[in-house]
Amino acid sequence: MKYDDIDDELYTSDNDKEECGNCNGSGEADCPVEYDGPCPEQCLACGGSQQVFCNDCDGTGWQDLD
Repeated sequence: MKYDDIDDELYTSDNDKEECGNCNGSGEADCPVEYDGPCPEQCLACGGSQQVFCNDCDGTGWQDLD
């Protein structure tokens, strides 16, 4: 999207973000619901894939430096 010929992309310095320590930058984490055996397809948390968006980085793989 553009406003007056200005791109609305976010430009962040490499010093503003760090790789997420919870998902190691993948944006995905293990499903928090524990089952004995494979995760069922009807699992509401992950849909059977056993992977969900990382809550620490909202699935981006990066966190703001504190």
